[in-house]
Amino acid sequence: MYHFLFIGGGAIRRKGSPVQRVKDFVALLVLVLLFSPMTLEAQQKISLNTPHWRILETSRFQIHYQKGSYLLALEAGRIAESEANRIEELLRHSIGHKIKVFLYPSDQDFQATSILPIIPSESTGGFTDFARHRVVLPFTGDYQKLRHVLVHEIVHAYQFDIAEENPGRYPLWLMEGMCEYLSIGWDAEADARIRDLMIHHRMPGLVDLHYGNVNPYMYYKGGQSIMHFIAETFGEERIGLFYKELVTLEDFDAAFKSAFGVSPAAFDLMYRDFLSARYGQAMAEAEIDERISRLTFRYLDGVGFQLRPVFSPDGQYFAYLSYDGIFPALVIQRVGRPYMEPEKRNERMVVLRQLRSRDFEQWYPLTNRLSFGPSGSVFLVTRKEGRPGIAQVSVRDGELIKFVPLPFDMVQFPKYDSQSDSILFTGVAGAAADLYRIGWSTGTLERISENPFYESDAIQYGDCIFYISDQGDPNRPADAGFRTLFRKCGGEFRNPGKPLLKLKGDVSHPVMGPNCSVYFLSNHEGVRNVYRLSGACEREEALDERRIQRITASDTEILFLDSYVTSKGANESSRASRTDQGDSPADAGLDEFSLLFSRLEEGALEVRMISPDPKGDSEVQEPSFATFHPSEYQLPDLDPKRPELQSLDRPYDPALTLARPPILFITGGSDANGNSSLAGAAYFALADDSGFHDLEGLITYQDSPVNTNVDIRYGYSRWRANFYAGLYSSRGTFAIFSFLDFSLNQLLYNPYFRLIDQRSTGGYAAVSYPLHSFGALSVTYEVAREEKAFTQAQPEQREREDIFQNRQSFSFQYTFDNTVNSIYGPLDGQALRLSYSAPFRPGGNQRHVYVAGAEYRFYHLFDDFSLFAFRALAARVSGPDADLYPLSVGGYYTIRGYPFLEFEGRNAFVINLEYRFTFIHQLLFGTPFRWSPGLIRGAIFFDAGAAFDDHRRFQAFDGDVGVTRDLNASFGVGVHWSNFLWFIFPGALMKIEWATPYDGKRSLPLSQWEGRFSVGFSF
Repeated sequence: MYHFLFIGGGAIRRKGSPVQRVKDFVALLVLVLLFSPMTLEAQQKISLNTPHWRILETSRFQIHYQKGSYLLALEAGRIAESEANRIEELLRHSIGHKIKVFLYPSDQDFQATSILPIIPSESTGGFTDFARHRVVLPFTGDYQKLRHVLVHEIVHAYQFDIAEENPGRYPLWLMEGMCEYLSIGWDAEADARIRDLMIHHRMPGLVDLHYGNVNPYMYYKGGQSIMHFIAETFGEERIGLFYKELVTLEDFDAAFKSAFGVSPAAFDLMYRDFLSARYGQAMAEAEIDERISRLTFRYLDGVGFQLRPVFSPDGQYFAYLSYDGIFPALVIQRVGRPYMEPEKRNERMVVLRQLRSRDFEQWYPLTNRLSFGPSGSVFLVTRKEGRPGIAQVSVRDGELIKFVPLPFDMVQFPKYDSQSDSILFTGVAGAAADLYRIGWSTGTLERISENPFYESDAIQYGDCIFYISDQGDPNRPADAGFRTLFRKCGGEFRNPGKPLLKLKGDVSHPVMGPNCSVYFLSNHEGVRNVYRLSGACEREEALDERRIQRITASDTEILFLDSYVTSKGANESSRASRTDQGDSPADAGLDEFSLLFSRLEEGALEVRMISPDPKGDSEVQEPSFATFHPSEYQLPDLDPKRPELQSLDRPYDPALTLARPPILFITGGSDANGNSSLAGAAYFALADDSGFHDLEGLITYQDSPVNTNVDIRYGYSRWRANFYAGLYSSRGTFAIFSFLDFSLNQLLYNPYFRLIDQRSTGGYAAVSYPLHSFGALSVTYEVAREEKAFTQAQPEQREREDIFQNRQSFSFQYTFDNTVNSIYGPLDGQALRLSYSAPFRPGGNQRHVYVAGAEYRFYHLFDDFSLFAFRALAARVSGPDADLYPLSVGGYYTIRGYPFLEFEGRNAFVINLEYRFTFIHQLLFGTPFRWSPGLIRGAIFFDAGAAFDDHRRFQAFDGDVGVTRDLNASFGVGVHWSNFLWFIFPGALMKIEWATPYDGKRSLPLSQWEGRFSVGFSF
């Protein structure tokens, strides 16, 4: 997977925390296992286009594409077949079946994929599943990126086929590094990342990568660097040999010695020498540019991720995309000036926390662009209620002023132009990414370009539009060369643009300077830096590197660029633009001309500013020392001919096959009297390749065939609404497993302890409709026969009548949930659930019970990654048969410190407050083998609740004595760690919790606190 987490296990193990920061934790662990049957994401899946799959079939691939994407599928087939020849030759391995590729037309459709049970993060470029080797990825408009990600995932498919069983046991640096290197070789981005870390003495070695003590992104680029070293030192074919030796020998030491003739430690030393030789001169010649001022500093603000910085119209502030805690955020900060008070200089105002409401469902960190608009507002791309578009947001309070949905699969790089009150942007539709303009007040939409090349970063100056695009044969867009600067003026918008540069490197992020000069970023000299093109409005020929001005010679890469021109330094067009936005010379907070950019420093992105002389006196004479030359970079040539097709548009066949490995569990026991018992469970899951249909089954056996229980569930998720149906039959008083609690809890806390016998048979049908990414409505119809025979109640227990009833009911539920989750439970956000169940009694003799419930949860993550959790839960049962179905609370998960399900009544409520923190960061055991339970969390909690029949007689406190009466309270402590079934149920924890009842004055001595073990989910 491009951004995918494998899990180490077996004879090849990695130690260390899987993540170092919670943001990385959240970003990656939501993708822990492809065949997990439950989701970690609170968000609802909302596709933009209803999928109608067609299949383009070649000799080795089945390319699944959707309506309007036939040309995209053809190009993907050409890429796949061409690169498969090279991959098979390098790895000396061929796959005995056709690789299935699923191409989604947008990232939103990709995130709503039914192939994966969870929602891929926005940083996920694609994935390949272990079991079926399906390659799944979105098209973002960029054919060169399509080639990179598609080949990366195809290499994964070959890796998985070679490994056969449990490919997730191998380390990420190897799996992802192989895929990166075999897809794009040693490229400019990888060199920029490694160069930065080497210059700042932060480069991890093989040991750090192997044991997980790195930022997860380094598994990709660090692993790619190791593959580069292997290719340069031993030859490319040794990469595949090493992987095969590791699969065969299942021992790292033996595999290293077999493939390279040295131990892993010696290999690490050789690798470090290789890096030192490559980057030593760059490290020695690194210099500080005194002209560049620092505007953000990760050691002060705690965040090293600042994207898309842009000046405010008056130049006093700048906005950028970053993080606030674990949530993406729009941030405003003062522009630092000499003699400014440190408090003001470092003042950081979070205007908007995204991914929290239906107005801001996506933040597009890789393709967004900020621009200030009128009346103190900022324009950006987001998704609202399932539709992509452009939002205008107030910088004062973060409120949404206006949102315009747009008829595209993706909307990218919006730029507001105050003179025309319009926004330029890139719109992706079908198989192309073209430039468009929308009148912000009028809503008129105009197309500016039409070709298969990727066009981006458009800006307007007078009647001219400048933008970035690649170029080449329109029939082979994946073969396009370097991206460069183009111009269209006047009525030429529908004509091809005029190239202004011919540099042997990629150009990006153009911004306007004084007198129609264009400042831009380029890596043609080895490191991406700032350059100037003078007289860009009149240029008729494309200029090479000798006729542009070098503005910076940064030793590390510069990303993203914005400019500020005061009235004094601008021409009439620029002056009018600034005046429309409320600027004046008296308001100017900067020099006549300033540039704002993000720069790569120690693996982080920091905002920096420079004020070059617009007359050209600030030109830098010498570039920084180059460790990579884009002019020498060449990807393997693709076959210019389209592949031989076995079918063009074959219909999709939704045949069901195993979705994940089946599970069989058998246990038994005997006593001294010779009595024995046997119990077991079998679980299976079937699904079609696209995930539209899924069928799950659970069968449990308890002592005798009469106590065989069956639960079958079918789901259909092609449309926005999800449909479910199921049948179940259970018998017996000792259920080992259930879909809701696949753990030991049923063994430890048997909910049937007062039953002599029970039998339940029925079926249900349900539909769930997502209103937006965080909210959904669902309706369930159920019909069943229920029989329960109870034991004689003890004096302190509630009398229970035997039940022999048919029941039919409709249940309605509304949920809102914007929490961010991890394998350790919720981290931040809030959730609300409202439910109501009413009987349906066509015969008049069915169960007559009404059930209403409400639950609210709140989580807040602190800066030290501890968190506060709160839950309030209330329910009421009513109707003539309500006494037969009381609510029960008490014990683990509700009111800890009391016996399990001790309190019963028609009404019930529970309140939980809990503080969770890191108790043990890492615990490593050496016997009976080397293993670690991972992070161990501590918890301090307070619980309160009750169950009662008549609310008029309920008295929480006895005011005369000052203690609780009908209210039951407790407090305690606990430790939580990953469930041994976490790979099946991410988020399930093993817990030991000690608690004592508390009446407001008294509690048990610490020595009498009762400890309880349980396996389940944190509320």
